[in-house]
Amino acid sequence: MSLGVSIAALMRASLLTTMRYRASFVGEAVMAVAWAAWTTAPLFVVFDQAPTLAGWTADEALAVVGFFIIAQGVLEALVDPNLRAVVEHVRQG
Repeated sequence: MSLGVSIAALMRASLLTTMRYRASFVGEAVMAVAWAAWTTAPLFVVFDQAPTLAGWTADEALAVVGFFIIAQGVLEALVDPNLRAVVEHVRQG
């Protein structure tokens, strides 16, 4: 099985698991957007007061935080649900 097929299968399984309950899916989506805003808000406050901080510009700091948010989202969307399912299957035998 190629990597693209396995990633697509993981995404499909995660999406189906998450969308079982529509209200939960919408709530999680709203919370994800709120969390991203909450995480980036301090950057805008700090860089509103100073053009650089320890040699970092606002764009550079925002890029690092953005990559972190994307990496965490990928892990939460693809790895966590499937890892929990594997652990549950092992536990049940």
